[in-house]
Amino acid sequence: MMLKIIFNFTIILLFFVGCGGSNNPQPAEINKTKTLPTWYINESKDTHLKMYSSSIGKNKKDAISNALIDIVSRLSISVESEFQADTKVSGKSYNKEIKKTIKTKVNNIKINNYEVLNSKRISYNKYLIKISIDKSKLSDYLQAKVNKKFNLLLEEEKAISNSNPIVQQNKYNLLIQSMNDIVPKLYVIKSLDQLFEDKKYFKTLDHFQKQYLKLKYKTNLYVYAKKADKNFTSKLKTYLLSYNINIRKKSNTDLYLRIDTNKSIVNNEYFKMVIYKAKLKLYYKKVLVGENIIEIKTHNKGNHNRISEKASSAFYSKIKDKTLFELMNLK
Repeated sequence: MMLKIIFNFTIILLFFVGCGGSNNPQPAEINKTKTLPTWYINESKDTHLKMYSSSIGKNKKDAISNALIDIVSRLSISVESEFQADTKVSGKSYNKEIKKTIKTKVNNIKINNYEVLNSKRISYNKYLIKISIDKSKLSDYLQAKVNKKFNLLLEEEKAISNSNPIVQQNKYNLLIQSMNDIVPKLYVIKSLDQLFEDKKYFKTLDHFQKQYLKLKYKTNLYVYAKKADKNFTSKLKTYLLSYNINIRKKSNTDLYLRIDTNKSIVNNEYFKMVIYKAKLKLYYKKVLVGENIIEIKTHNKGNHNRISEKASSAFYSKIKDKTLFELMNLK
């Protein structure tokens, strides 16, 4: 009887506990917007004169940095759109890699001429900020940087007019790379100022590219190899052809490359070794402009021709990834 009373009491107790739990109100969600200022919630729209951004960070410096990243990101989207429209109209065959490079370079642009409009700390590690940038001032700043670099490139081109074709080819390649660094800024300036004229920059880039290709495919060179191993000479010519350098059969050209090879045999009780030295000298208008010595070591096994073939293959492996400018230590 006592067990039955205890059991019934337990059931009644559980019933009331259950009912009581269902009547407890759930914690109300905190309305975060109540703690934020209206200038942060209601973002300002960009105008033809200014760009705006509101952001949050651990402190004021961090919040400003995030706001600037936001502005640069939006500029990047604008540049991408401008880039696609430009290539579509002009028919330029830019690939995805170039497009990606342009976007990356835009994201690396630093903005210094910003104005802090509002700021507020809302907790010990949360800081709100609202900034604006003047499109005209940013455009002027970027144009000044572009023009300074652009004028330097034009001066550099003048300086190589009397250089040998190999030096010129290398320099035009570097000029193209430098112009490609300028291009993203041109698109940013254009997105900020629709009246900005960029034709002279792209015309110069086109000129650099044409000069580079002209030198790349029309450079003539004579190979002098009377004192060289024939296998080494053959590999050197293969190397030159791989870089689209025309090899002349006659020496009536301003540019010629001389190759001399010698070998020494080292035999002792531990090993037998053949050491080849390929001496390369580049002349332009009978003046020595570059030189290099490539040393190859190989085991002294087999007949002379077999050893020479093996050594010349090692010689080719050493030079194949270097441009002639790099191989001849030109400046």
